[in-house]
Amino acid sequence: MLWLNTLLFSLARSAEQLVLSLYVIQRLEMGAAGAGAVVFAVGIPVLIVTIPAGVLADRIDKRTLLFISQIGSILAMALGAMLFYLDALNFLAIMLIAIFLGTTVALGFPARNALIPAVVKPGRLPNGIALMSIAQNFSQIGGPLLGGIAITLFDYGGMFIAMGTMLTLGLLSIIPIRIPKEESQDINPQLARLNTAEAQLNAAIQSGNLTYEEADTQRKQIDIRRKTITEQGEQKIPIRKQMIGDLKEGLSFVRGHREIFTLILLLVGTGIFMIGPFSALLQVVALDKHEQPVIMATLLYAIMGTSMVIGSFWIAGNPDFKNKGGWFLVTLMSAGIILNLMGQLPEFWMILPVMFIGGIAGAFFTNINQILIQKNTPQDMMGRVMGVHALGMMGVGPFGALLAGFLGSAVGVSAAMSISGVILFIMAGAALITQPNLRRMS
Repeated sequence: MLWLNTLLFSLARSAEQLVLSLYVIQRLEMGAAGAGAVVFAVGIPVLIVTIPAGVLADRIDKRTLLFISQIGSILAMALGAMLFYLDALNFLAIMLIAIFLGTTVALGFPARNALIPAVVKPGRLPNGIALMSIAQNFSQIGGPLLGGIAITLFDYGGMFIAMGTMLTLGLLSIIPIRIPKEESQDINPQLARLNTAEAQLNAAIQSGNLTYEEADTQRKQIDIRRKTITEQGEQKIPIRKQMIGDLKEGLSFVRGHREIFTLILLLVGTGIFMIGPFSALLQVVALDKHEQPVIMATLLYAIMGTSMVIGSFWIAGNPDFKNKGGWFLVTLMSAGIILNLMGQLPEFWMILPVMFIGGIAGAFFTNINQILIQKNTPQDMMGRVMGVHALGMMGVGPFGALLAGFLGSAVGVSAAMSISGVILFIMAGAALITQPNLRRMS
């Protein structure tokens, strides 16, 4: 059910952001700067909300956060349809809808990712992450195509209604999800979560998915947290202070684990120099530079989504391949080359095979990044770490999109994509040379 919910939610989300950008480019004729502003508006709430949402995901029912986030997305689609049919869907309205959508995504993202290790056995975690990634990657095929078809047949108003319907179906799929219960509620719930995390850590060691050395950092964090909770005893600490303490603890864990910290930093760079330009400029390349119709612009996303599904299936079927960290860095370097080619190729048809290769690389660096982070994070801290992960993955992307949009307007879309690709290549290459422990992580 979690996989089905992720598929439907991701299909709708993939179509929503693309269609909002297309509306700004096509109907409002605002070009790359307008598209960049839309992506920026979607992502700003991610920057603000994801880490607090991660704290909440460690304290309340994760399904509740998913439920609330999807209701918000449904309301955003209803608002978009209403404004379109009232002929009031101007740039300000698009930006408000984008901010609303970004808030709902930010609220649900940490809970969704933290649910994976909660419902999947430790030994199957790489498979579970890869299968969830397949759902998200498949949405890159179906989402843009569904959005393009809906626009072609029913215009933008029909597209909003179609996406709202899909989100409603996804909402219903949350209800049957069941999370294994923690230990008896007779003990402190925080200690119960720590005991569960320690049991899962031991199971991962016994199954061979973690070495004793890899588990050492997590075990130290669990011991420190257990000591802190025990010393607090019966002290009545306000909820607000408890949540601030939880937030500081999550950030401290990320900062203290060198490899996870490096993975998060690379995600930040990826958000600025890959996700941002990709989100803001790719449709401009198709529509303006190559003068293609909307359906051909969505085809680029469909091709990349197809190859990402293929790559994710391979990872799901081969979860024990060695040196995952090295593969992550090499495929991230290749993404820099691919981004450069997307902007420089003179003919539209030449971009199609590049998109396919880019999807394979994308499957590797997105899946491996999450596998390595979740494999080395205690279960009781998963929501907070996934909040930081979401911040690195999506929170800075809007700044990259805004930067890419204005850079594209100033020096041209092709040059802007090339500049971003070169920086991404250098960043990943530097990490490959200077981070031997990350290279060897499996």
